[in-house]
Amino acid sequence: MASGIHKYEPLWGEWYVDEMLGKGSYGEVYKIHRDVDGIRIEAAAKYISIPKDEDKKSYRHYTQEELVTLFEERANKFAIEISSMLKLRDSQNVVRYEDHIKKAKDDGLGWDIIIRMELLTSLEDYLDENSFSRKDVAKLGMDICSAIASCQASDIIHRDIKIENIFMDSYGNYKLGDFGVSKVGSGTATGTITGTEDYMAPEISLEHKYNKTVDVYALGIAMYQLLNNRRKPFIDADSVPGQDAEAQAHYRRMKGETLPAPKYADESLARIILKACAYNKDERYDSPAQMAQELQTALANLSDEAVLEPRGKRNFGFGSSTDGGGTVSEVSSGGTISEIGGEKKGTISEIGGMVKPKKKSKAPLFITLGIVLVLLVAGALAAVFILPDILDKGEQPQTAEKILVTDIVGLPEDAVRMVIGDTF
Repeated sequence: MASGIHKYEPLWGEWYVDEMLGKGSYGEVYKIHRDVDGIRIEAAAKYISIPKDEDKKSYRHYTQEELVTLFEERANKFAIEISSMLKLRDSQNVVRYEDHIKKAKDDGLGWDIIIRMELLTSLEDYLDENSFSRKDVAKLGMDICSAIASCQASDIIHRDIKIENIFMDSYGNYKLGDFGVSKVGSGTATGTITGTEDYMAPEISLEHKYNKTVDVYALGIAMYQLLNNRRKPFIDADSVPGQDAEAQAHYRRMKGETLPAPKYADESLARIILKACAYNKDERYDSPAQMAQELQTALANLSDEAVLEPRGKRNFGFGSSTDGGGTVSEVSSGGTISEIGGEKKGTISEIGGMVKPKKKSKAPLFITLGIVLVLLVAGALAAVFILPDILDKGEQPQTAEKILVTDIVGLPEDAVRMVIGDTF
């Protein structure tokens, strides 16, 4: 029996699934097609299952009625994405919405949602096989400024602009996708940590009041990374940063330190990007149109020389995501932090200071040392009293049988870990 998206084939009565393009925490994206008078038409379909099968165990403490309400609320959150895409359907630089399906699950608990949209190439996939120049970065910035302007005209704040949510059509136009955590209403907001931490404006991360300039800030961070060998602000373009360096860079950005210019930006691009990424929202561009105009002026003097080389295909042993995957929430993608059912999910760092690891209790250490001391004393007594007796009788001591530490019954778990190499 067909399952997942396949049980709804043919989709909309005429579309068939070709292959999965990507998989994220929210669900899956598929390439689909239909035939019109012998001509093959292709599109993309986002399939969301609420709840996912692997999530069902976490809902055991809810009643049947509570589950119906919970899953209905989650399904309704996708209405924001669909509504936003409908409003922006005619925007040249926003991924075009085409249709959607919302079906109740057979058992009455939860929903399956399928959103059909135009088929595009993700910027992430493009960068695997193609170089990128300063001109490319400026063109991308201008196109996404156009998308932000369209959002603002419809009172929408995207709140999750990042490299993973930018796509390209066959004509080289850049388009903004994934409106899963967008907010309708361009007024000041506060109290909701939403977006991807690496691109998040400080005022969102610090839970201060924010406005539509957060999208300009996120675009600036995306352009910054493209001109800094994919490295974030405060990380050297030629380094391979570890977790400590990443955390320290994030902390410095949230604290309001002045960002250094991206390594491969010329003076004009650096000035534009740093203004877009100003810590104080009042110092950023008044409008995306103003930023686009300055990028247009700078474009004439920019080089086609590559500043970002193709990185090649990589295999991490898990599914990729073509919609900005790696999300913390059901609603959206890729390192995304959002609110589900009124609770904050996925807050990664404490901005007021570096996150400190929890100290382990010293009690297991004292227990471990006591056990080790007892074993040493017992061994010494055996050597003094038992071994001479054996030798006096002319008997040869038997070779001791090797026993793994992990096989000794009764040792505390911490003691076992300490003996086999862990430190406290």
